[in-house]
Amino acid sequence: MLFSISTFISYDIKRATEAAACPPEGPFPTPARNRAAIENALVSTTLGVALGIVVLASALFFIIPRYRTGYLTGMGMQAQNITGFTETVNLGDIRQILQSNAVVMRVKVLEGGPRAFQGIKWRGVALTSFDGRHWYNDNTEQFPLSPVASTQQPGEWDFRLPRQDGRPTSPRRPLQYRILLTPLSTDVLFVAAVPRVLTGHLRLINLDETDSVHNPQHGYSPVAYDVISDTGTPSPADLRRASADYPSDIRLVYLSLPSSDLRITELAEQLTKSAGNNYDRALAIENYLRTSFGYTLNPRPSSRTIPSVASCSSQSRAIANILLPRWW
Repeated sequence: MLFSISTFISYDIKRATEAAACPPEGPFPTPARNRAAIENALVSTTLGVALGIVVLASALFFIIPRYRTGYLTGMGMQAQNITGFTETVNLGDIRQILQSNAVVMRVKVLEGGPRAFQGIKWRGVALTSFDGRHWYNDNTEQFPLSPVASTQQPGEWDFRLPRQDGRPTSPRRPLQYRILLTPLSTDVLFVAAVPRVLTGHLRLINLDETDSVHNPQHGYSPVAYDVISDTGTPSPADLRRASADYPSDIRLVYLSLPSSDLRITELAEQLTKSAGNNYDRALAIENYLRTSFGYTLNPRPSSRTIPSVASCSSQSRAIANILLPRWW
């Protein structure tokens, strides 16, 4: 900063001297004293401007609001996470979790009544790739959906989401609702279960191979959209009779896992030894995760391979996907 300021001032003096109509004259009779006076003035001006910049920048640092982080967080002894939505999960990332009361999404029931939404979960994105420590999306290609002018909402567009070929059909349980999303650092649009029609002031949305909906033109601004979703689920009897001959695209997206610890394989065999189909195997693993793992906002570091106290949203889901690959 000091060199930059002194260079700019010196260049301006040089340019003014060259453009002057008469030779420059100083306040002193000798050139040496004039030169020394200019150098002293240049040094004092440079230091003054630099000091002013530092003081102003320091004041602005504390005056301007800073969101989602505290001052001087780098001096803390422990890293921190904030509860929320993420498109990656890192196993073993045990940190103090901060809570936030900020409203990020509102849901308005348009048809069906509030009781019809009891137990509904709002789906963001499915993570399909696992390298032994990280869950992320690698092989989920997105493709755009073509909009048509909405007949119910003038000025808005309808996007009809296609049904996946070769997937078993579920009983219809349509729900209609409106979602208002505040600005988020993701292009994911949250929906319930399986969306069929999405309507809003959107010109482009993408659908990936996990049926997750993306708004590539989100622009970090609020967005509102209406959705009609099928929330029906097959009965346990239908799931028990379902074929285990999964299509190749299902195996590629959901079953591509690295080699896991031998103890996990042994645990999977122990938990599912009495199950005769994939549904009962999945149910046995789900019950194990529900009863053997806890959730806490203040996790403690653990040297165990599978910690008993962990964040269920990341650790338990990862274990479930590792336990299931040979059957599901």
